[in-house]
Amino acid sequence: MDYERLLKDAKLLARDDQRSIAFLATHDSEFANCFPVASDPNLKFDNREFGAALARKLGLPVKFLGHYVGSRVKSNGNSHVTFVDPYGNGVASAPGVSGDHVRRLHDLFVRGLAKQVQKARVPVKGGHSGTCKNTFSKCYNPGDPIDEVDARLLQGIIPDIVVDARDCDAGPFPTPNPLVGRKFLVEHKTLASLLISVVARARKIHIDIKKRAEELDSRHPGSTFVHELNLYGEYVALVTGPFGNLSSDFSTLVDFIARERAMQTMELRDIKPALALAVHRRALVRRIGLLTTRGWAQHIVDRWRDAVSNRPAAPADIELTADEFLSDNPHRGGYHGMHVPGA
Repeated sequence: MDYERLLKDAKLLARDDQRSIAFLATHDSEFANCFPVASDPNLKFDNREFGAALARKLGLPVKFLGHYVGSRVKSNGNSHVTFVDPYGNGVASAPGVSGDHVRRLHDLFVRGLAKQVQKARVPVKGGHSGTCKNTFSKCYNPGDPIDEVDARLLQGIIPDIVVDARDCDAGPFPTPNPLVGRKFLVEHKTLASLLISVVARARKIHIDIKKRAEELDSRHPGSTFVHELNLYGEYVALVTGPFGNLSSDFSTLVDFIARERAMQTMELRDIKPALALAVHRRALVRRIGLLTTRGWAQHIVDRWRDAVSNRPAAPADIELTADEFLSDNPHRGGYHGMHVPGA
């Protein structure tokens, strides 16, 4: 297939054409394009998840939403009223939906990323590897009273992940990685809206964090929030878009992890650095790409079940992590890679 011609055709479609939206969001994403051609034995899609993921990938209607198009997505309080559309955009992005789906999706990605850093034998906090809550606690003046506004601002600058790469070596690789040799902070956001790009959302993370740190310093003269923030350098801003499209900092983080693993491999095997790096990087891209695609598909399935249909809700205690419920359940079945369910 002629890629350039396909890209040109996609740009000729109406701006609200779902096929164009999905293609233009992912056509140059090595992560999003892992699905459906790649496979991972630890990431299994069931039939409904696979159908949702494939429809989202191609910009086609999601089959199980068909009977509910036009229905209201159930929400709490005065949340903005959202209706079911054929493509799952409304179901994915509706605010105020019971079930804590957004947090569960966010935590799924954070746990997965922290685990990959941990596997590279780099000290990390976040996910299931310790808390990051005390990262900026020492910045307050001793004895300063802290009110609700302070607590909200502080919560807004606490990172999802803290990685200590100060003891990491640059290795025998031709191009440097900006994360090597420093302690850095990672912030992750899920983005369901189609009104803002992952690039713009990542940029907003930096702006918002700096603004909150400055406000905390202004509310507590003599505090050191901005100073402490500058010691870490710029946040690694990770944004996971609704089609598995990811912000550019994902590539930087993946490259950093792959370098660490490549050097571990080179200690045990006679292998060229470029090859070792390529092998580990490709494996990480595949794992993260499939994790995000499956995560968004499950998000839509869960919200359809809980806020649209009358089907029983999923048990609240199920952990939606690839290595626990999803991977190791032998009775679950589903998409394992090249085999298409029902084909």
